[in-house]
Amino acid sequence: MRDGRPALEVVMDRVPMTLALTLPALVFNLGLGLGAGVIAALNRNTWIDRAIMTLSVVGFTVPSFVMGLVLAMVFAVQLKWLPSGGSGTWAHAILPVISMGMIER
Repeated sequence: MRDGRPALEVVMDRVPMTLALTLPALVFNLGLGLGAGVIAALNRNTWIDRAIMTLSVVGFTVPSFVMGLVLAMVFAVQLKWLPSGGSGTWAHAILPVISMGMIER
């Protein structure tokens, strides 16, 4: 209503950026999950298996917005390795992709 444009047009304007973040996050999530699962299976009932299971439970329980804030505080504010916001380069996508990819849905 605010733009005076149809809702579908407004939504479709955002689809390319949404896909640019969600597809790499999906690939990251699958790679991390499959890799951790294989490592845990190969090291059954060891400290490695328990550590992976603990991190998996943390991934299930921590909300994605909390994970995003923690990652931004560490890597953007404290270490100044990555930008905390914006878009345009691959560096701007790293924190959102990791925070979306680390959290199980």
